[in-house]
Parts: sequence; structure tokens; C-alpha cells
Amino acid sequence: MAEESDKDQEPKTDAADETAEAEDNLPPIAVTVEDLGALRKKLLIAVPRERIDAKRDESIKQLASTQQVPGFRIGRAPRRLIEKRFGAELNEDLKTQMIALGYTKAVEQEKLKVLGDPDMDDEKLDAITLPEEGPLTFDVTVEVQPEFELPDLDNIPVKRPPAAVSDAEVQQAIDRWRGNFATVEPVDGPAALDDIVVADVAFQPEGGETHTHANQQVPVRPQAVEGVPLEDLGDKLTGAKPGDVVTIETTVPDGHPQEALRGKKATFTFTAREVKRTRLPEVDEQFVARFGFDKVEEFREWIGSQLASEAENVQKRQMREQVYDYLLAGTNLELPEGVLSRMKERAVQRRANELMMRGVPRDQVAKHEDELEVAAGEEATRELKSFFILAKVAEKLEVQVAEEDGNAAIAQMAAQYGMRPDALRSELERRGSLNQLYQQILEQKAVDKLLEKAAVTDAPAEESADAKETPKKGAKKSAKKTAKKADDADDQDAT
Repeated sequence: MAEESDKDQEPKTDAADETAEAEDNLPPIAVTVEDLGALRKKLLIAVPRERIDAKRDESIKQLASTQQVPGFRIGRAPRRLIEKRFGAELNEDLKTQMIALGYTKAVEQEKLKVLGDPDMDDEKLDAITLPEEGPLTFDVTVEVQPEFELPDLDNIPVKRPPAAVSDAEVQQAIDRWRGNFATVEPVDGPAALDDIVVADVAFQPEGGETHTHANQQVPVRPQAVEGVPLEDLGDKLTGAKPGDVVTIETTVPDGHPQEALRGKKATFTFTAREVKRTRLPEVDEQFVARFGFDKVEEFREWIGSQLASEAENVQKRQMREQVYDYLLAGTNLELPEGVLSRMKERAVQRRANELMMRGVPRDQVAKHEDELEVAAGEEATRELKSFFILAKVAEKLEVQVAEEDGNAAIAQMAAQYGMRPDALRSELERRGSLNQLYQQILEQKAVDKLLEKAAVTDAPAEESADAKETPKKGAKKSAKKTAKKADDADDQDAT
């Protein structure tokens, strides 16, 4: 009984294990690598006859066990009939499998870090024939990752910008919140900056008809009217009273949507009918109760804490940017032309789409195509170079992204967009953006690890270039509860 028990416990092997074991005993794939420059390699691959025959035998056995041949039960048909009935299909499948096997084994044997897919299109695939004797030979061209040395990663010089929040900044933020509930009231006096002048507006282009619009609400500040920027409109309307007429002469810009008006002289006439002024609500207990606060001071403290949190996030982003700049400036590496070219094309198209969505005419976008390509080329070069550098930094520092890192980033993004985390994850997966998110988290973690051992010095207040951002408007009455959660959330630039 003991012997039978031991036999029962012996490990069992299936067909896949036997096939893998048999393949290990077959001759290796023969590979010759030719350097084509610019990180391009040509692989001359030869799959030995023994491997082709072994795979053919395996495929025939599988067909015999699953396919019906007239006059025979499944699994009983002779090999020659299987080959005759399924020969063409068998050879085509075998060729495809051998090419895939040869390429995969070649990359593994040569330890190549390949970027993207090889240049094997349908036309080239059809040109390859499976020989009746001897090895299957073919060639592919691939792009590989660059090899380079990183600069010293210890004691990177970093200046820490100030993150203090002044009382004036808190008051400015509160005033912006007050602006959401402002009222507009008529005034008897002359118009001041940021008032509203109700006016009849006439637009007279050179040699064209006059276009008049009655009772227009015209803010007293620089703005575009009829697609024409009027930078001195605020100065011209300041002091205007009902009945006053203000005239502005200018030139229609070359980028105007109407091509016939471009470059022509134009006259704008504003006939004032009424002056209105914005009144901000008082910051009292009734006002702060809208956001779930009992006392004005509680609301002010919350605004201050939001500004402080954002200031710290801005500070961290600025410090990370310094690390990026250090790595980019201190690393020399060649970039793969194919990948870079594709990234440039996408960047050009993205910038062109953004301009057209902002109303820039298509012909004007085309007119500045060279400028777009230059800017997109710089963007793509920096992005691709950063990708390779930070991937190597992460590898050297043994930085990894855990599942909880991704979940935390998705949860924070979901909170910002008002979505459920699982719904956002599904959306990212559908768009193919999940891997990109994890790559961004990896890069951020690598940079943060470099910051831990950087040579950090405090920068003077005047060196802080970025303006501090304010907390988002439109808080609900649950602001007091959600504010604390926002304070506890880590900054996720990758999102």
C-alpha cells in the first residue's frame, strides 16, 4: 500500500511539459546581428530543421486527435492523410509559429531590449516560404533601447522654494470665493476698472458694412470684441458715463477667423447706456454657512490650510523638476529614430487639434506647421529621453510600483473627477492608459527617492517663480469633512 501511495504522489507531466522538455534538447536558433546605426539592428535568423520537424509532428498529432477525416474515427487517421487534407493550412500555421519562435528566441539569446514590434508586415511575411528541407531563414529589423551611463545620483543640488502662505493670499482666495455669489447693481457714477458698461457696440471694418449690437454687457478691461483684441478697452471705458461715446481704431489681426478682414483697419464705437458694478457679499456667518462652517474664522483657517497644502504640492513639483533637469542635462544618450518620429507626429497632431479646438482656422494652423513641428520635436525628445533615464534610475534604485500605489493614485483621481475608483480604472483600461499611469507613478517614486538624498538648500522667496494656486471653488456643505481627507491625500503629479 505504501508503494502504491508513493506512486500516486509522483508528479504528472502533460503534453506541454513534454514538448518544452523536448525543445530544450533541440539545436538553438542561429542568429547574426548587424548594426544599422541609430539603435537599429538587423537580425538574420535561422530556425533549425529539427525544430520545424518537431513542431510539425506536434501539430499533426493535435490535428489527428481533434479533426475528422472521412472513413476514420477521430485519432485513427494515418499521418499521410492528415498531411494531405490539412497540408496548406498546416504549413502556413507552421511558418507563422516558426517565425514567432525564431524571433522570440533570437531576442532572448542576444539579450536585446527591443522597442515595439519588428518590421514584419503582411507583405514581408508572405514573401517568406517554409522550405521542405533545411532551416527556415528570414530577417527582421528592430529598434533597441539605448545604453548609457547615469550621472551621479547622490547629493543632487536642489533649491527648496518657499511654501509659506501670507494673510494677503488667504484674503485673495476668500475674495474669489465671494465672487461666485456676487451681484451686479447699477451705479450713478462713472465706470471704473472691472465695472460693466451696458453699451451699443458698432464694428466698422474698412470698406465693409457696420455691424451693430445693442445693449451689450461690456466688462471694463482688455478683451476681444468681434474676434479683434482690444488691449486698451479697459483704459478707454474707464470714466465713461451713460450717453458717452468711446471710439477705438485698430487693425484686424492676421489670425482673424474671417480671412477677408485680416490686416484691415477697423473702428469700434461704444455708446454707453448704463454702468453696473459688482458687489461682493460680506464674509459673515451666513456666508460661511453655505460651505458647512459655523464661524468665519473656521472658514478662513480652512482656506489657509488648503492654500498651504497646495503650496507644498507646488514646492514638491518644483523640486522634482530640478531633478528632471539635472538628469537630462547630465545624461548623454542616443534616441531611437523610429520611436522618436512617431512621438513627434503624435505631438504635432495633438498641438494642431488643441489650436483648432480654440478656434484657430485650419489654414492658420497649417501656416505655422514648421513651428509646431519644432515645438513638438523638443517636447517628444525631452519626454522620450526622460522615459529611458528614469526607467534606468528606477532599476538602479530598485524602485517598484505596488498594487496599492496604483489603487491610491486611481482613488485620488476618481475623487477629483467625482467618479467611483472601479469605474475610473475600467475607463483607463479601455483607453489603454493604465500602463502609462503605472509608469508615471514609477518615475515619480524614483525622483522622490533621489530627493531623499539630494543636497537641498532653501531658496530665497523671490526665486519662487510659480504662483500659488487656490483651492477649488464650489465646495458643498460637507467641505469641513472632505477638507481633512484632502489634507491627508498624497500629491500625485502622475495623475
